[in-house]
Amino acid sequence: MTAVLLRTAASAHMGRMMQLNMPHGIIARLGPCTSRLHMAAGAKGASAAVQQKIPQFKDHAEMTAALLALTGDPLEPAGGRIVVYRGDPQAKLMVVGEAPGAMEDETGKPFVGRSGQLLDAILKAAGFDPETDLYVSNIVRRRPPENRDPTTAEIAYYRPWLLEEIRLVNPAIIITTGRWSMRAVLNERRGITKVRGQWYAPGTTPDLPAATWAMPWFHPSYLLRNPTKDEGGPKWLTWVDAQEVRRKYDELLGASFLAVDDSAS
Repeated sequence: MTAVLLRTAASAHMGRMMQLNMPHGIIARLGPCTSRLHMAAGAKGASAAVQQKIPQFKDHAEMTAALLALTGDPLEPAGGRIVVYRGDPQAKLMVVGEAPGAMEDETGKPFVGRSGQLLDAILKAAGFDPETDLYVSNIVRRRPPENRDPTTAEIAYYRPWLLEEIRLVNPAIIITTGRWSMRAVLNERRGITKVRGQWYAPGTTPDLPAATWAMPWFHPSYLLRNPTKDEGGPKWLTWVDAQEVRRKYDELLGASFLAVDDSAS
């Protein structure tokens, strides 16, 4: 009886994946691992928990191809293109944003608008090369209509893909930008102003690789709306965070960076 129930459940899951129009080779890669997703539901105190399969792939290139072929996802009806990543998949510093905007939808790359340009400037000032030292992704893969925040259901749908992406990149450090990224990656429910700049040590978040450190940052769009460099302001605090990420990066990777430029702070 148990075997029959298991076969029935497996068949139902395969049927759902076929409804998403995923290629047979990709369906075959779906692993048995599951993750309980706890997502903020917008209203104070509300939450949702759903059980979802985490897709598993042999390498980053296969995952990218699968994402680019994805259909049936909740933001597909909005008409936007799939946005996967920019940077180097071998990089040890990963930045996770929230959702694509207009320029990201146009180029197919995350964080290429004004927010992304500011992000790159801050990290460059801390000694990181955006082309070789960074890997940049988002928690959802298409642009939400009218640039609204992603919904709980949208975040829950795309999160297994993000977790698999993180597994394949295996970064030493993850920077989450903004509250939605922080919640999706770290399952953190406190406000961003209370936890930004704090380290989440390996093992703090079970869904992340065993050796990965993580730190929440303000989203760069928030810095654009609050451009003052006064001490204690959002931009000043983000520069403090960038310097701490540099310190930890050097500590973990044995790197050396001698001339830190604070011009972007």
